[in-house]
Amino acid sequence: MDSEFYRQSVLDTWSKIQEGRHSRLENICSWITQGPNPVFSESGYPCLTGRNIATGFVKADNSDYVDATEFENLSRFNVLKGDILITLKGLGSTGKVGFVGKGIDAIFSRNLGIIRSKTSDIPAEYLMVFLSSRHGQGVIDRGVTGGTGQRTLPTTYLKGLNIPRFNYLESRIAEMLKRALDAEKASADFVKKAQNFLLVALDYTQEPTSENVSAKSFSESYAASGRLDAEFYQPKFDELFRRIHENAEYVKTIGEIASYIERGCVAQYDEQGTCSMITQKHLTESDIDYENLDKTTQECWERNESAQVRQNDILVYSTGANVGRTQVYLSDKSALACQDIVTIRPDREDPIYVACVLNSAIGRLQTEKFKSGCAQPHLYPKDISQFVVPFVSLDKQNEIVSRLLEAREKKAESHCLLEKAKQAVEIAIEKGEEAAMAYLEGRAFVAQTITQDLAQKAPYFSIDAARRWLAEQKMSYAPDTVKTYLSRQKKAGKIFD
Repeated sequence: MDSEFYRQSVLDTWSKIQEGRHSRLENICSWITQGPNPVFSESGYPCLTGRNIATGFVKADNSDYVDATEFENLSRFNVLKGDILITLKGLGSTGKVGFVGKGIDAIFSRNLGIIRSKTSDIPAEYLMVFLSSRHGQGVIDRGVTGGTGQRTLPTTYLKGLNIPRFNYLESRIAEMLKRALDAEKASADFVKKAQNFLLVALDYTQEPTSENVSAKSFSESYAASGRLDAEFYQPKFDELFRRIHENAEYVKTIGEIASYIERGCVAQYDEQGTCSMITQKHLTESDIDYENLDKTTQECWERNESAQVRQNDILVYSTGANVGRTQVYLSDKSALACQDIVTIRPDREDPIYVACVLNSAIGRLQTEKFKSGCAQPHLYPKDISQFVVPFVSLDKQNEIVSRLLEAREKKAESHCLLEKAKQAVEIAIEKGEEAAMAYLEGRAFVAQTITQDLAQKAPYFSIDAARRWLAEQKMSYAPDTVKTYLSRQKKAGKIFD
């Protein structure tokens, strides 16, 4: 017997949806199915997995790949703008959803399912918000099967879900999600502008030389670096360092600006923990995914002092497909970095500017130079300490940091819009559409409050008494809403003038 299936809060949600106007998911969708089992390759077209929907919006970075032939063979699984992807397998992530906000040439793998709505029947954005809301996730979890090792969400269960329907709220929610997508895009644009501004300031806007042979003496090669691999000595790296030294105000290595450059600890998870555990999946292309950080215990945090992350620490993705990706931890909450993340703690220089350099073409090229391994590339702390950071003038550094902070603000705006939309849908299910619309308009929904509080004190009351009570409670409200409610109550004989 699955306790989740019978959890009272989920049953209450299920009942409220059943009682109100609703649509069966398969009747408002043109396609609900599981992804294929593709043959992967090292490069080519993106094949999306659960990693690509962690933030609520589908992104192709950090994806697996299929070659052109496999992509063509599986072209029916190409995602379209407005699609919703949902994880069907996995422990702790089953049922998570992501929205495809723009068209991308990508397919999705077997651990994901697709929900493609009929836009004439329901706004895809509203459907996405409901499925990602607390109530949506509750009814989805109800259909998950399997034990602690492998949990599965059948598409047959998804097809039978009842989706709550509303009159005005659906289009309002759809508009909010579109605004969230716009803010997300603006955030990514600010990051690109910051990096481009840096490259222009350093006159490093042209592609590096394509030559792959460079003559080096023994003293210039192995004796100096300890590296025998030819890739380490390609001319493009020499060209990079030459341009950096010619155009920067000054140049320092990571080792010169940071005394602390260390790997994290073995990840230990506890869903009830109060501290965060940061792993590679949380370092996205544009930020740290703060909202989805894993949890660990206070005891674990205290026991692993060397892996503790402080505010303004620079975190580097040190093992795997996105080796070299870098973000700054701007939270003041207790967190640990896992063993596949290297923490840089600058003693001087702005960490946001330094991280921008490491994330730019300048940093990525150095990652290519210093990384070890092929199938599973690594960046070790001793190698990161040799990374060269070019510094532009202080006013240009401030401009770059300002744009990156604007990117973060847009990211936060996107998150707030999505969360507010989910909250509105939850209110609509619990209290009705009018209550949800009132919430979105920034006013208190007072009708039920009057019924539950004031009417309990006296079965009949005057309109003036109701308004005085509202003033005492310091509640804001739309006059039309209260007027309509009081008029109905008057007709019912509950109040008098």
